[in-house]
Amino acid sequence: MNRLNKFENTKKTYIIGITISYVIILLTYFTNVLLLGFPLILKVPFPNFITMGVSSIGTYITRMEIVVGFNFFITTLIKISIYTFVALLGIKKIFNLKSIKNIRLFYSMLVFFIITLLPQTTNKVIVVFSNFKYFFIFISFVLPILILIKRATKKAL
Repeated sequence: MNRLNKFENTKKTYIIGITISYVIILLTYFTNVLLLGFPLILKVPFPNFITMGVSSIGTYITRMEIVVGFNFFITTLIKISIYTFVALLGIKKIFNLKSIKNIRLFYSMLVFFIITLLPQTTNKVIVVFSNFKYFFIFISFVLPILILIKRATKKAL
């Protein structure tokens, strides 16, 4: 963490982190291809889970998919926490609120309601979202441009 405070070391640390992540992802992908085969990887939504279920280290360490499942569970909770906190900070900044305490209950109820409307499986989610591809273009490109224009006109006045 000391490297992140210095400008010249930040770039080096970032490049090292990206390189290590790339190597880990590449090794994981090759492991999945060698154990499962390429056609099965395309059919399975979580190939790492299946790969760890197939592999074992001798007769001593089996059921390795439990470790991968636990890792998925913990990282999902961490991601949800970070995304919720960042979304609340963004909403606070957009609406010029004093704190996120005023909106956290409303935001949580909104997210819970939206989650109940989502399809049950990953394949159905992909099919549903493919029907809304033009909506995503609006959210990804048009809405940020409108926010920037509004912000620029607000600062100009």
